[in-house]
Amino acid sequence: VMTRVLVFSVQTVWVAALVGIVHEVATINAADVRPVPDDIGAVAGARGCFARHGHDVIVLDMLAVIRAVYERAQRTRHELMHAGG
Repeated sequence: VMTRVLVFSVQTVWVAALVGIVHEVATINAADVRPVPDDIGAVAGARGCFARHGHDVIVLDMLAVIRAVYERAQRTRHELMHAGG
């Protein structure tokens, strides 16, 4: 069984996240990253995008993604605790 891990830094902490699949690993020139289009602007942590093999790839701010997931989990927990109350 192969395990794929995405390793990134969030501020001064290194984080390893299990991922289901890795399509490719590539170095991207920062000048090729453009602003996020309006149709994907609502993606939590989306900071930019670039084209790769004819497809748009979203650049994520992983700290913002982690915060969004945490905040949603907290809201869900709060709602469940107060349901039927």
